[in-house]
Amino acid sequence: MHIGSFYNKGVSRTSKGYQFVFRVEKNPEVIEIRLYHKETLLKRVSVPASYRCGNLYSVIIEPVSKNADSYAYYADGEQLTDPFATGIADLKEYGQGHPEGSFRYLLPVRLPEIRNLNETVDYADSIIYGLHVRGFTKGKGSGVKAKGTFHGITEKLGYITDLGVTAIELMPCYEFNERDAHAQSPFLPLTERKLNYWGYKPGYYYAPKSTYAGKTDARVAFAKLVDAVHAAGLELILQFYFDGTVSETDILDILRYYVLTYRIDGFHLIGKAIPLSSLSQDDILRGSKLISENTDQGPFPRGVDGRKYVAEFSRSFMIDMRKYLKGDENMLGALLYHMKDFRDDHAVVHRIAGYDGFTLSDLVSYDRKHNEENGEDNRDGELSNFSWNCGAEGDTRKRSIHALRMQQMKNALSLVFLSQGAVYLHSGDEFGQTQHGNNNPYCQDNEVTWLNWRIKKTVLPFVDFVKELIVFRKAHPVLHQKHMLCNTDHRGYGLPDLSYHGEEAWRPDTDPYSRCIGLLFCGAYAAIDATHKDHDLYIAFNMHWEPHTFSLPAPREGFSWKPVMDTATEQSFAVARCGSGRQEQTDTFTLTQRSIMLLEATED
Repeated sequence: MHIGSFYNKGVSRTSKGYQFVFRVEKNPEVIEIRLYHKETLLKRVSVPASYRCGNLYSVIIEPVSKNADSYAYYADGEQLTDPFATGIADLKEYGQGHPEGSFRYLLPVRLPEIRNLNETVDYADSIIYGLHVRGFTKGKGSGVKAKGTFHGITEKLGYITDLGVTAIELMPCYEFNERDAHAQSPFLPLTERKLNYWGYKPGYYYAPKSTYAGKTDARVAFAKLVDAVHAAGLELILQFYFDGTVSETDILDILRYYVLTYRIDGFHLIGKAIPLSSLSQDDILRGSKLISENTDQGPFPRGVDGRKYVAEFSRSFMIDMRKYLKGDENMLGALLYHMKDFRDDHAVVHRIAGYDGFTLSDLVSYDRKHNEENGEDNRDGELSNFSWNCGAEGDTRKRSIHALRMQQMKNALSLVFLSQGAVYLHSGDEFGQTQHGNNNPYCQDNEVTWLNWRIKKTVLPFVDFVKELIVFRKAHPVLHQKHMLCNTDHRGYGLPDLSYHGEEAWRPDTDPYSRCIGLLFCGAYAAIDATHKDHDLYIAFNMHWEPHTFSLPAPREGFSWKPVMDTATEQSFAVARCGSGRQEQTDTFTLTQRSIMLLEATED
C-alpha cells in the first residue's frame, strides 16, 4: 500500500491492483477501506492520515484479492458516501429505492469497446429525440424483450433511425434514489406515496442507473448502448440535474468522465449554478454539445471551424409558438423572430412540447392541467400551458374535433421543424402519446408516462407526416442555415435571404389582429453541395379561424411554385405532391383556416 495521485478521483485500476481516491470532510481517527466479495467482507485496510491532501485521501493497494468485487469507506466505524462511485451493488428492482444502511460500491470492470462517431453534427443540422430510459419501452406494444432498460433502447434503434433524427437525449440515467422524500406528497397516505420517476435530483453522477440494466452490470449495459447508438450514426446526449450544491470542479470532472469513459457526445444541463462558461472552454469538453435553458453566462467560445458548443433549450419559443398556435393576438412578431432566431455565440434548440408540461397531443386536447393522480391536490405543475382543447376537454368522440386536433399537431411540429436552429422532439409526440392532461408526471411510473406503442398503429398518417417533415428539413439547408438571416439581398442573388409577405406579395400585415403571413426563403443563400444551391421555399402560416387567399411572389424565371405540404389535408405531404384538387398555379392559393402550407420553386 502506498500513496497515489489525487487527480483521478474515484477507483481506478493499476497494473496490479487499484487506486482509491475518496473524500473525507471531517477529521476521523481511523479511516478504513473494506473490500468485499458480494456480501462477504474479505479485508480491512487502514489508511494513514499522511495519505490525505485537503479533503481527499489517495491510496494504491496492490495486490487486491481476485475475488473482490466491491468496496466501502469507513471513518471511525461509520460508512462514508462515495460520490465518485461508478456502480452500486445490489440495486436490481426498480421502485424499491436504495436500501437503508450500508452500501457496497462496485470495483471497476473492463468495459466493451465503444466506437466514436465518424462526424459530429452541427447544431443547425441537429434533430434531437428525447426519451426516458424506462418509459420508452416499458409500455404496451413496445415489442422489446428488455423492457424499460438500456438494452430496450437498443432494440428500438431501428425505429429511431427510421424517424430521421440525428441524436438521442436521455433523461437522467445516473444512479438516483427513485423512492425519496422529494416524491412524498403530504396529501397521500404512506401506502400510496409515489416515486421520483423523472430523476431530477442529485445522485451518484458517475454511475449509470442499475435498475435500467436488468441483471447486467449497468456500466457494461450503458457502454453497449452508447456503442450501438454510435453504430447507428446517432449522437447520444445525457441530461444531468445539479441542485447548486455540486462544485464547478465536480461538474467538470463528471462530464469529463462520461466523455473519456463512454464517449458521450453532449450534455443537457438542468438546475442551478451550472458553469457553462467554464465547461465550454474546457479542453476535454470542447466539441461536446452543452445545452441549458440559462445561457446568460456568455459570450461562449466557438471552434476553429466556427462551430458552436453551447445551445439554449428555448422556453420562449415553446411559449410563444403555443400562443400563436391557438390563435392569440399580437403573436406574428414573435413568430417571425423565432423562425430565424440565431445567436452569435450559441445555438438555439426549439421545441413546442417535451418531458415537462403537456405532451403534443395533450397540448391540443386540454385547456387545464389534470394532475390529481400526483397526490398534490392538483396544485403542482404549470398553471399556464398556453393550450387549447379544440372544443372538448380530453377524450371525445366528435370526428370534427379529432380532425382539428390532428391538424393542430401538424401545425405545431411544422412551426418547430421549419424554423432555423436545432430541433427537439420528445418521444411519443410523433404518434400522439397522451398523459391524460397531467403536465407534471414526475412521480408517475405507469401507463401515464410509459409510451403506448399501440397508438402508433392508429395514427400512421401522422407518423408518416413527421418522417416526411424531417426528410424535407434535412434535404433543404435553407431551413437550417449556419448564419443569421438579414432580410436583405446582401449577396446580389435577386431576392432577400428571407422576406415577408401578406395576402398581397411583399406586403406583410403584422397588425396585432393579424394571424397569417408568408415567409420566402431564398435558396441561393444555402448550398446543398459544392455545385448546387437550394430551391426557394415559401411557407404560408394561417392560425386564423377563417381561410385567407394569398398572392404568391413571382418565382424566378424557369421556375414555378409547387405545393409540397398542406397541414389541412389528411395526407399532408402525399396529397400535396399528387394534387389535392386545389390550384397548383403560380399566382394565388387559398390557405384553409388554422393551417400551414409549404411550397417549393421547382424547374419547369
